[in-house]
Amino acid sequence: MVDVPLLQRLRRLDSPSARGALVAILAFVAMVAPFQLTPMADDWTAFSDVYRGTRHVGTMLTRVPVSALIGYLTIRPAVWEHGWPLMYVFFAVHAAGATLVATALARRLGQEPVDESGRHIWAFALAVTALYAGHFEILFWPSCMAFTVGLPLLGLALWVRAPAGRVALLALSFLTYETFVLPALAALLLPALLRPSERGRLRDLAAAAWPWAAALAATLAVRAALGALSGGSYAHSVTQEPARMLAKALGARDSLTDLVFYGRDPWPTRVQHLGLALLAAAALGMHRLRGLAAVLVGALAVFASTAVYWVLEYFGPRALYGSASFAAALLAVLAVTSARRRWSRVVVVAALVCLATAYVWHTVHILATKDHNAAVLARLEREVCDAAAACPGPCTVHIPPPNRGLRHDWTLHQDYWPGYLDVLAVRCGGGRDLRVEVAGESTVVAASPRE
Repeated sequence: MVDVPLLQRLRRLDSPSARGALVAILAFVAMVAPFQLTPMADDWTAFSDVYRGTRHVGTMLTRVPVSALIGYLTIRPAVWEHGWPLMYVFFAVHAAGATLVATALARRLGQEPVDESGRHIWAFALAVTALYAGHFEILFWPSCMAFTVGLPLLGLALWVRAPAGRVALLALSFLTYETFVLPALAALLLPALLRPSERGRLRDLAAAAWPWAAALAATLAVRAALGALSGGSYAHSVTQEPARMLAKALGARDSLTDLVFYGRDPWPTRVQHLGLALLAAAALGMHRLRGLAAVLVGALAVFASTAVYWVLEYFGPRALYGSASFAAALLAVLAVTSARRRWSRVVVVAALVCLATAYVWHTVHILATKDHNAAVLARLEREVCDAAAACPGPCTVHIPPPNRGLRHDWTLHQDYWPGYLDVLAVRCGGGRDLRVEVAGESTVVAASPRE
C-alpha cells in the first residue's frame, strides 16, 4: 500500500514537488538542446553487434537485469542516429526519482514545507538538486541511461507503507544498479537516527533496516539464479589493496564535494562551495548545535554510502550515482528545513542560486566537450563515406587514429575502436564489403541493411 500523500502529489501537477521536477526537465532540455552529442565507448560495440546480428544481453543480465534488459532494447543505432529524444525521457525518469527520494526523506524526517514561501523554496530546491552536474556518465552516455530507472524505484520504496512492497521495490532498484544499495540503507536509517525515538533507538534502526536486508538477500538470490541459468555470472573487478581503497574513498569524497569532469572544474566548484557554505550557515543559524549535528550526520551518511565504490577497480563516477542522488535529496531537505525565518530564506535562496549557477556552468563545460567530439567524429565519418564512394567494389579505407582531435572524455578509447570501425564500415559501405583500417586495427563487415 502506498501512502495517500504520495498519491495526492502524483495527482496534483501544481504541487511544489511536481513543479520542481517539471522545471528541472524544462531547464535540462533548454540547456542540452543546442549541443550535439555522440555515442561513447560501449555504445559502439553494441551498435556493431546490432549490425552484425549478434546483439545479446550478455552477462550484465546476471548483474543488473532490469537495466540490462532496458539497454538491450534501447542501445541500437536507429534510436540514436537522429537526435537524442530518449535522453530527455531518461532525464525525466531521473528527475521524477530525485523528487520522490527528496519528498520521501522530507516526510520521514518531519521537515516538509509548512507555508507558501517554504513550498516555493521547496520547488526551487528540487529543481536545482535534480540538475546536479555530477551525473554526466549517467545522463549523457546511452549505455548508462537505463540506470536512472533505479532512482524512482528507490523513491517509491521509501514511500510505500507495505513491507512486502518496500522489499520488492528496493530489490528492483538494486537489480537496476548496485549504486543504490548503500544509499537506500542510509535513507532508511537516517530518520531513525535523527528523529526522537519513542520505543528505543535500536528498535527503530532494526525496523528501518530489515526491509533493506530482505531486499539485498532477494537481489543476491536473483543474481545467483540468473547466473546458474545462463551458465556464468558477471565477474566484478574489485580491489583488496588498502592504499587503493583509500584512494577510491578520497576520490568519492572529491567527486561529491567538487565538480569534476576528468579533472576539477575550478570556478564552478568554488561557486558550489559557496552555496554549500551558505546552506550550512542557514542551518546553523536556525537550529544551532542541533542543526550542525544533523548536517554532520547527513554528510557522514552520504560518505558511508559510497563504500561500494571504494572496492571497485574502476574510477567511473557513474558508480556514485546513488550516493550523489542521496546527497542532492538531503540538500533539498536542508534547504527547506533552514528556510523557516525571513532572514534564513534569503540565505537559502542565495545558496540555491549559487548551486544552480555552478551546476549549469559545469554542465555547459561538459556539453561543449561532447559537442566538439561529436563534430570531430561526424567529420571523420563523412571523410570515410566520401572515400568509400570513390572506391568501386570491395575496398579498403585508411583513416588516422579515430580519437585524434578528441577532447578528454570516455568517447572512443582504443579498446572500442573495433566496434567503431564496424559502425563506419556499415554506414559507409553502401551495400558492399568495406574494410576500414587504422593504426594496425582493421575490420571487415559485410554490409547489411541499416536499422
